[in-house]
Parts: sequence; structure tokens; C-alpha cells
Amino acid sequence: MDRLAIIGTSYKRTGFVDLSGWTIPIPFREFALRELRSTYHVSEAIYLSTCNRSELVLWTDDQFSSRRITRRWREWAARGGQELGSESDLTVQTGRDAARYLFNVAASLDSLVVGETEILRQLKEAHAYSSQRGFANFRLKTMIERALKTGRQVRNQTSLAKLSTSVVSVALKEIRRRVATRNIRRAVIIGAGETGGAAARALSSSSSGTIENIAIANRTFEKAEKLADQVGGQAYQLDQMPSLLADADVIVSAVAVPNTLIKPEMVQNRTRPLLLVDLAIPANIAAECADVPMVSLLGLEQLEAIAASNKPLLEKELERAASIVTQGLEKLRGDINMKNIGPWIKQSRDHLNNVGQEEVDAMMGNEFEGLTPEEADKIRARLERMVKRMIHVSTQNYKDHARSRQSNER
Repeated sequence: MDRLAIIGTSYKRTGFVDLSGWTIPIPFREFALRELRSTYHVSEAIYLSTCNRSELVLWTDDQFSSRRITRRWREWAARGGQELGSESDLTVQTGRDAARYLFNVAASLDSLVVGETEILRQLKEAHAYSSQRGFANFRLKTMIERALKTGRQVRNQTSLAKLSTSVVSVALKEIRRRVATRNIRRAVIIGAGETGGAAARALSSSSSGTIENIAIANRTFEKAEKLADQVGGQAYQLDQMPSLLADADVIVSAVAVPNTLIKPEMVQNRTRPLLLVDLAIPANIAAECADVPMVSLLGLEQLEAIAASNKPLLEKELERAASIVTQGLEKLRGDINMKNIGPWIKQSRDHLNNVGQEEVDAMMGNEFEGLTPEEADKIRARLERMVKRMIHVSTQNYKDHARSRQSNER
């Protein structure tokens, strides 16, 4: 575990807009992973890129230098043509700290929306990408498999996916819940800042329902274009927003303007349900819109009430999740011990099996003469079962001992 290193950054450190500048472009990722292994004393490498993070998960050797990689990362990311921040945006974690961080990521404890499940698929796909190309072998496979199992345990054994304590998290979960089984013709995001970006990503990554089009309307068109590129949408100037409303099924507004952007007369005569979500201060959407038929409105007051009611429950669930992560890390030590003794166990089993077979052959030839073929077959089968059972008990003891070592390493 001491050889594990995680280098990268997340939205917590850079914000969503600047995070994209640290993303290694898709066409360049295979080259970057190959270069890590050939030049930077890395034996295994996985690149995890999501809307929340851009991180390398590495298995290293004695001469590994994280500083060399953080410098080189700027050149990799620059291939995407984005503006880069300071190298201080990148953090380095090693050993058990890195392992705990990886497990927290898999458990979605480090996500914008705590309890979201998309990270499990993303982590699995990142590992598969490296594994299929020979960049990740049994060490990182052991790590990732246990992290994924732990993440699934957190999902299944806690209620984190149902609870949130930030207004944005509540809004995103409520949007997902309400559109989960619907086909959305158009989702309109007003504002391309951090909150609008989070809403756009939440909708674009939703695993259920269909969204035909995501429209991003913003005062600065360049920012709208940047976010639209990230989510596969279309960019518009803010003054074009009214023309987008007729075909919209979801509208999320999160832009700082002094005037009301959406009024009741702008959403009249609906034939399909429309969900309005107002995350702005002051409000962008008139409260009277909630009285329009087929229109529902979620404002900050409602969202804050949901968040406040969730907080005591969420704290308890976070404690449970942290306990599950700790248990997962303890199991990881046992997994690593098992991987280390695996070749030795196989060699021992083969040796014991050969010795046992020789003894059975000798007994059948010297001590059971005169038996009928049927009698001889029965005795041989019984002796072979005894040998296999003895081998199983012996190797199981070795495995139990390897697993028990994790308790002595705490």
C-alpha cells in the first residue's frame, strides 16, 4: 500500500470552470499513461476524469517523483487548449492516506452530491480502460475492486443517496428524481457559473430518462460555450433565453441579475409538465409561476427546508459510511496479503497434490493387491478425496493466517 499515489485535483480545489483546464484530453490519455510507465517510475496507472475530478491513481517504485509528474501534467492538459491554473491546484497523496481517499471517492463521500452512484461506474470504466491497455495489473485491480465493493456497501447500507444538506445538492437530486422516468425535450440552464454548471452536469450524466437537448444561456457567451461543450449541449446568449422556454421541460436558473427573468405569462399554455428550479439570489423566477397549470416551482426556501430536515439524518449516515470505509480498508490489507502469498499457495498445492498422488499410487500397488477393479476404484477415489481435503485444510489455514495479519498492522 505504501507504493500507492494519487495525484490530481477536484472541484473543491479549483471550482468547476478551472477544473476542465486540468483534464487530460481524451485523444492524449493513452499516450500519457504509457509515458507514466516508461519514464516516471510508475508500474501501474489509472486516469479518473469526471465532472468532479481529474486524478491519476498510480502504483510507484522507489525512484518515483510526484514533482516531475505535476510539471509534466501541464503539458498533457495544455493539449486541450484550456487555460491552466497553478501547479498548487494539484495535490499528492500517498500510502494509506491515498487508499482512504480512493475509498471515500468510490463511496461518493467526496462528490458534490454525497451519495451519488455515478462514480462507481466512472471508476470501474477508468480501471477497465487502463487494464485493457496493460497499464493496470493486479495491484491496482486489488485496490479498485475492494474500493468498488466498499462503495456499493455504502450505497446499499446507508441512506446517503436520499439525503442532502446543501441547497444545490438537494436541487440536483430533486431534479433527477422528478425527471427520472420522463423524456425531456429540452433542459434550459440559465447561468454558466459553478451552480449552473453543476446542474448541467447532473442532468447530462443522469442514468435514467432521456434528455434530447441541454441549452446553456449566459451573459458571457464564451462561458456558455465552454459549459455546453462539456455536457454536449448548445450555447445561447442570456437575451435569447425567452425563445427557449416553449420547448423546455426543465429550467434551472442560477444567475445573479437584479430583475426577474421568468414571469408567469412566459410559461402559460403548457401541454407538458414544466419544472422550474430557482437557485439564484435574488430570485430569477417569479413566485406566481407556481400557480400556472402544468408548472411546478422549486425555490430556495423549499430547498433550504429540505436540506435542514436532512442534516441530522445525514450526519448519522456519514458516520456509518465512514465506518464501512474503514472496514473496507481493513479488508484491503487482507486482499493484499492474499495476493502476495497467492503464488506460494499455488506452488504448495501443486507440490502436495503430486506427493499425495504418489502415495495413493504406491498404496494401491503394494497394499491392495487382489481387489476387483470396482473395489480398487472405490478405494482410490476415497484416498484421493482424503488427499484433496488435507490440501484444502492446509492451504485454507495459510489464507486465514494471511487475512489475520491485517489486524496486526493496525
